[in-house]
Amino acid sequence: MARTRGEVPPLPPPVRTEPVEDKGTLIVLAPDPRRNG
Repeated sequence: MARTRGEVPPLPPPVRTEPVEDKGTLIVLAPDPRRNG
């Protein structure tokens, strides 16, 4: 989501958000199978 659209509200698990440099926010809907936990 572009930073110009505003802040992303808290989302329920397992959804998580990750900042992407100065571009905005990445919304991850599914767990990454390469991560443990």
